[in-house]
Amino acid sequence: MKLSNLKALAAAIETGSLRNAARRLGLSQPALTKAIRELELELGASLLVRSSRGVQPTAQGQILTQRAKNIDRELHLALGEIQQLSGHMQGELSIGAVPLAVLLLIPETLRIGGVPDSLPGGEFVVEKLLDTKMVVVAKRDSPYSQARSLAELMDAKWVYTAVPDEQGYARLLYDSHGLPAPRVGAVVNSTLTLLSLVVSAGYVALMPEQAMRHPALQEIVGIVPLREQGLTLSVGAMVRSDTAVSPLLRHFLTHLQRAAHQVSMGHVPWR
Repeated sequence: MKLSNLKALAAAIETGSLRNAARRLGLSQPALTKAIRELELELGASLLVRSSRGVQPTAQGQILTQRAKNIDRELHLALGEIQQLSGHMQGELSIGAVPLAVLLLIPETLRIGGVPDSLPGGEFVVEKLLDTKMVVVAKRDSPYSQARSLAELMDAKWVYTAVPDEQGYARLLYDSHGLPAPRVGAVVNSTLTLLSLVVSAGYVALMPEQAMRHPALQEIVGIVPLREQGLTLSVGAMVRSDTAVSPLLRHFLTHLQRAAHQVSMGHVPWR
């Protein structure tokens, strides 16, 4: 089964037209029709339904096209990894990061140069990067900004950053000090939304202690000087268990480790 024939079928289904598919692939329409016909003969099944309005996939054609897209994507990834092994560190990474990583680790990761050739990986990659402490923050002129205990913040509107709220950091903080959890003012999964609620609506929230050293944050919010200690957490890098650890990803993880070391040593990007 030729990859070029699979691409011809996918183009026909995506465009709904043999003419448009041929134009997209730079082929003549007869050549494209021949490629699809070769597939149908090889499989012994009709893959397209032709009409005056264009073409539509049969059930068999739909299945084959979806699988063909996966094959093409995997082939593209394989070619990229081969190029990376040759020293051409170009590619695309999808990253999800907690606020501390967005403010400190990602900028430092992109800034640092010189990395080892590889990073050992496994079926499931979990790499501890650094420890942090989640501290209570409020707008600088908020009446809650001068609170001295968690008990004084029981009536505050709290921003929870997990769903369901039973697992929120605020609840864990209060639990760690033997106190009932404060009421949920809002549940968000966005740092920007969290900060907006704190600054514009008088909410209180938890933020990583290291992140609160950022000059931009210090201008608008401050750490509430409580007697109780904040909530200790570990920040780590996790890679999906079904994700192949490509050379590019290995290099990125190494950068991330070095960035975490720099931050742990007190070397932050804005100094």
